[in-house]
Amino acid sequence: MSALARNYAEGLLTATVDPAEATAAGDVLAGFDQLLATTPELRQFMSNPLVPGEAKKEAVGELLPAAAPVAARHFLYLLIDKERLRWLPDILVEYRREQAALRGEPVIQVTSAQPLDDRQMGEIADLYKRKYGAATARVSNKVDPALLGGIRVQIGDILADHSLAGRLSGLAAAINQGLVK
Repeated sequence: MSALARNYAEGLLTATVDPAEATAAGDVLAGFDQLLATTPELRQFMSNPLVPGEAKKEAVGELLPAAAPVAARHFLYLLIDKERLRWLPDILVEYRREQAALRGEPVIQVTSAQPLDDRQMGEIADLYKRKYGAATARVSNKVDPALLGGIRVQIGDILADHSLAGRLSGLAAAINQGLVK
């Protein structure tokens, strides 16, 4: 991950007063990120440089739950002001990783072409706990339609790519190296 994403994540953790607020802020930001990933019109509106920042902030204000932590709301406003909203998925990965480190809990980042439901996320967490003997595991889901299908799973520095895009990339590399004819 980039230093920029890590710095923003650390800043957000510092801005939250207690662990419950930090978790709530992360959940609100993850929900907004999911909304951006699955709503092309919103993504286009929020990434359009011709749309004034105040209009984007107003949209955020309308889309976030009324009970959303102030830190989450202001954090999104900051990303809009700095024109870094596109970094939100990477910031969230770092944020969850930092939170988990504070709790001594591993984070499993699953990237998929479509959003995963709670059952699927639970199955991934259970698999990790069985495989590594962990008592707990936190699974977060990032949507990337470019994967076409399958998933990528990242736990710390370990990346397991089970995506269709990854398989096609591997096949293309093998063909280019002359390994497949």
